[in-house]
Amino acid sequence: FISDWRAPTLEKEIDYDIETTPLQIRTWADNDGSQLWIKFLNAESKFVFSMNFKFDNVFNVWISKDCNNGNDATLMKNVPTDHYKTWTVYKSSTEMKIECNDVEVWSIVYSSISEGCHNELSKDSSKLFFNEVNNRDPPSPTIFYRPSGKIQHEMITFENL
Repeated sequence: FISDWRAPTLEKEIDYDIETTPLQIRTWADNDGSQLWIKFLNAESKFVFSMNFKFDNVFNVWISKDCNNGNDATLMKNVPTDHYKTWTVYKSSTEMKIECNDVEVWSIVYSSISEGCHNELSKDSSKLFFNEVNNRDPPSPTIFYRPSGKIQHEMITFENL
């Protein structure tokens, strides 16, 4: 399966429709404090939301301060401690969830948040943009991505999972 994984080019938009095909990201890194950002953009290359992986065992999701109850980010919970991590991101027009090594670590139902956030998250995301805050060359965390192979329509509601 390693041949299915692709190494992203940092700071370059990648066409990817996460609403129809969940995204898998594979990471491994030392606890070096580096940060990896994955931004999800719409067809006009405008920001929809992003995920931040900080390699000191803190993992969070950044949407916007309004959507994060005034906080800079929302922490993911129950993230496995394995050095190698496979993240799967599911997004629909009504909800989103993230798994790490098949453990749910974050989820949100858009109707449970403010109308502005609901409108923001329900937007289509058709592009990805990988960036590392430390801008090392080569990047310190080794990352790969691929379509998950899981069918998006399996995520009807989180209660069914």
